[in-house]
Amino acid sequence: MWWRELGPESTRSLLAACNEPPEHAFRVNTLRTDRDAVLARLRDTGVAARPAVSDWPLGLPETIVIDGQTGDVVPEMVAAGELTPQSRGSAAVVAMLDPQPGEHVLDLCAGPGIKTGQIAERMGDRGEVISVESDPDRAAEVAEQAQRLGLRSVTVLEADATGPGMGPGFDRVLLDAPCSDLGALASRPDARWRKSPATIERLVEVQAQLFERAREALRPGGTLVYSTCTISPDENERLVDAFLAERPDFAADDLGSSEWSVWQHGRRPMFLQTLPHRHGTDGFFIARLRRSDSA
Repeated sequence: MWWRELGPESTRSLLAACNEPPEHAFRVNTLRTDRDAVLARLRDTGVAARPAVSDWPLGLPETIVIDGQTGDVVPEMVAAGELTPQSRGSAAVVAMLDPQPGEHVLDLCAGPGIKTGQIAERMGDRGEVISVESDPDRAAEVAEQAQRLGLRSVTVLEADATGPGMGPGFDRVLLDAPCSDLGALASRPDARWRKSPATIERLVEVQAQLFERAREALRPGGTLVYSTCTISPDENERLVDAFLAERPDFAADDLGSSEWSVWQHGRRPMFLQTLPHRHGTDGFFIARLRRSDSA
């Protein structure tokens, strides 16, 4: 699939990047500390860390990158709710969602809760974040993440997101859909032996159902972000294009013409697609859609 879609040279580079260790990126919980204080503490303990904004789009001020060993201090800060392991590609998803304090936000496929926590942090823990997860263990992880981070605005619902009943009226909806994980093979190496074309076909059906549930939940004038951690056109740009073709009340924002142009999708420039061999982070697809006010 990559050979066909990306070409031989990019495919070889991508395959090689999937065999390298993943980046050491972390999100600072700005409700408990700030980035400069974290960087100073890491520096004082001999950990080489830098802000992501030094070489990355300006929309990730809460993200830091650690070069080399994390030492004992980083696990301590994670346990204290000051840091959360999160790749830059993953963090960009919520940056594109751009949740605001006081809003009513839905995280439709929330487990294990990394992005749920980021949403609530960016909202200043003011408003309401409804996090839906069907798997009981992963739903428990979402609740544990919220507790670790000290968040009060998060409500976890253990429910099947493909079914109706989320209710309308959300200001923003994040659909970080279950996918083939092909953009995260560096951190999930076992996935390369568990995925197949048939897997993608099944996932596309589920993703299309989830898109409809996200649409139903979003208020007129609201924002919907669709994302995956895969590099798979059927799960990404083709699925979004099909949705837009059937829903004239939705339009895609042109993300590729913003400061995020470094991640511009090669064939659909209004979308974003991070590539491990080019950007040094997990392969994430991101599309941001807006519903018309008259819907």
